[in-house]
Amino acid sequence: QLILNSGKSTVCNINVLESLSPQQSNQIRNAMIQAILATDMSHHFSSVSYIENIAEQFDDEDMRWSDLERTDDNIDIVKTITNYMIHLADISNPCKSLDVAKYWA
Repeated sequence: QLILNSGKSTVCNINVLESLSPQQSNQIRNAMIQAILATDMSHHFSSVSYIENIAEQFDDEDMRWSDLERTDDNIDIVKTITNYMIHLADISNPCKSLDVAKYWA
């Protein structure tokens, strides 16, 4: 079910994954679960440390983030960076103006 909020609550039965294979659907489901878990503050400092280590490796190898390709060797790094970006978006809400923060809360 999808709940749309445009001043009033509306419930729509939409399956956005219906055209995918069971394997693809499962991969997306797992990615969504990992993204939600990435917002858990109990992992904040270990995530920061991991990203710092990746950044140091990039500096040592004179690489840029744009050089990181989505290969099987790098998929865990790409997933971690993606989840970290979601975490950053999540924790940034209190930095917004009160009207914006309340709207997104």
